[in-house]
Amino acid sequence: MVKNFYLNINIIDCDIVREKDGLAYSSRNIYLSEVERYESLKISRSLKTAAKMVGINEVSVSKLIKEMKLILDSDKIELEYICITNREFKSIENIEVKNSIILVAARVGKTRLIDNIWI
Repeated sequence: MVKNFYLNINIIDCDIVREKDGLAYSSRNIYLSEVERYESLKISRSLKTAAKMVGINEVSVSKLIKEMKLILDSDKIELEYICITNREFKSIENIEVKNSIILVAARVGKTRLIDNIWI
C-alpha cells in the first residue's frame, strides 16, 4: 500500500514479539481459554518447523505448507490460510532465502490469530 499510494512512510521490518511460550503478542490472546491458548501454540510451532526445514535446504513451498498443515491439524484450530510469498507478497514456488515470508491466519475458538516469520 505504501508503494502503491506513494505514501511518505518508511516501513521497518522486525521479528514478531512473542510471549515466553512462543505465542505472538496480541491483544486478542486474552480471549483464549487455557485449552485454546495451548492449541494456539501450534501456529508458532508450524512456523518454526518450516524455518527449520528451510535450514536443511527444503525450499519447496508446497512441502512446507503440507508439513505446517499437519501441525495445525486440530479440531480446535480453523485454519484460514498459510501463504508463502516473497517480500513483495508475490507467489513463489520455492523459498528465496532472505526474501520470503510465511504467513498464517487461523481461528482458535472464536479468536482470530495471525503470525508470520521472515525467511
